[in-house]
Amino acid sequence: ANAVLAAAAGGPPSETAVLFAALVEDCRVHFADEERLLHAAGIAEADAHAAVHCALLDAAEQLLARLRNGAAAPGLLFDFIACDLVAGHILKEDRRHFPMLA
Repeated sequence: ANAVLAAAAGGPPSETAVLFAALVEDCRVHFADEERLLHAAGIAEADAHAAVHCALLDAAEQLLARLRNGAAAPGLLFDFIACDLVAGHILKEDRRHFPMLA
């Protein structure tokens, strides 16, 4: 994520798109692993959480398409990564499940 944001702040747009595509793929793998853990632990909200992952990946793919077309400003990347992915999902949604996995 840091590499994407650094590239967005001053690197070529093509590099930013490549780095963001790799981040999206990393998220896809991470989300699948996390969903398996939630299901294995019997978390009742596992399917709902998977739906949130799906929505995040859809938004990321749309943003990636905009990056590749040159239609995404660096601020959009920052908003998605910092606000949607980190603050909104990891620090809020994922943290709710930590006590259930302990």
